[in-house]
Amino acid sequence: SEHNYADNTDMVWNYDAGNDTEAIKVTFSDDCDLGPYLYYSERGIYDSEELTQEVVDAIEKNGYYEKGDAVYITDDYGPEKYTERTLAGETMYLFGNHFEIRLVSDSSDTFYGFKIVDIEKEFKINMNLFKYQFVKIDE
Repeated sequence: SEHNYADNTDMVWNYDAGNDTEAIKVTFSDDCDLGPYLYYSERGIYDSEELTQEVVDAIEKNGYYEKGDAVYITDDYGPEKYTERTLAGETMYLFGNHFEIRLVSDSSDTFYGFKIVDIEKEFKINMNLFKYQFVKIDE
């Protein structure tokens, strides 16, 4: 992304690794920063917080209020949302041979954004890299 990105940004970047790729290992810069992100829901309101009428109205209408900038990363398993500094220094495996990154900002402050410092194609996924917890569901 641009550093700093602009207010009201809604930009998409796509990466295609080719048909023989099973996953893509992506590493982000330590500088990644999307600024503060606020999320309030009916269950997450505390008496000590002073909420504006805008927040109260949004919670009554939608069941939640959110404000701040976010990055959405979509691979074959769907989109994941990242806020604040959650991408800073992160290395992740994205499944499939392509991914999309979408940066959405509001009209308030802007920050560094994101930067990818390394991309590696994975032709055979080593499942030992991942930990899964299987839960048996009785029908």
